[in-house]
Amino acid sequence: MVRPRLIKNRIKKIATYAILTSITAIILFPIFWMITTSFKSARDFLAIPPQWIFEPTLVHYGEISVARPFVRGYMVNSLIVALGTTVVCIILGSLAAYSIARFEIKGKENLAFWVFSQRMIPAPAVALPLYILMRQFGLLDTYFGLILMYITFNLPFSIWILRGFYSEIPRELDEAATIDGCSRLGAFFRVVLPLSAPALVVTAIFCIVFSWNEFMLALVATATQSKTLPVAVQEFRGWHETEWGEVCASGGVTILPLLLIAILFERYLVRGLTLGAVKG
Repeated sequence: MVRPRLIKNRIKKIATYAILTSITAIILFPIFWMITTSFKSARDFLAIPPQWIFEPTLVHYGEISVARPFVRGYMVNSLIVALGTTVVCIILGSLAAYSIARFEIKGKENLAFWVFSQRMIPAPAVALPLYILMRQFGLLDTYFGLILMYITFNLPFSIWILRGFYSEIPRELDEAATIDGCSRLGAFFRVVLPLSAPALVVTAIFCIVFSWNEFMLALVATATQSKTLPVAVQEFRGWHETEWGEVCASGGVTILPLLLIAILFERYLVRGLTLGAVKG
């Protein structure tokens, strides 16, 4: 009786691993195809049937580095915008999230949901109004203007995820700090903020990822000075011909920083998805 049950459990485990492996392979195959194509010559990546064994070449990476300021210009622009957006969202989001989590505000649950609902607005729906506002204030094709646009989407998410973490920190710690002479703001900076360091890291990672990947608003609000990587990638697609080698090479360069972030901060990402992101 025990042996058939053991065999059944092993079969279930093997089937589960097989299904998960298949799903992972399907998800990762486009990335694998993009990376391999970036190292193929035009003759190889246009061949039918596909060439799985080929002689690698770096010509496409040379094209995006020499012909256009892809690494020196567009990557620097993306880095400035992503870091600027993240810093502002962390500062404002932590203060707003702490207020919602700690203070007794009438209808604060509805307020919290309203804040998060702003993140659900699709970018195409607000691209034109934001473009008009940025044009009126002379902020088109500037770092500051693009950062402001990104803040409108990333700040609600930052508030929501940080609120979940702050709700888990016992109120007694704040009260103990105030008894020792701290103000409410002092208790936040000296007690709560150090304890929420993992939450701040998680929020910063998500803000960087969202800002780095954003395409629609960057396409509308940039031209040359503050153009980001996603916008630069699509420029290799022409009316009569698409430079697939350059597209794949630039795509590989674009996802590399995010891949490194995912590897280095994997445990923080998992914690953010399973704990703070679903609380409150």
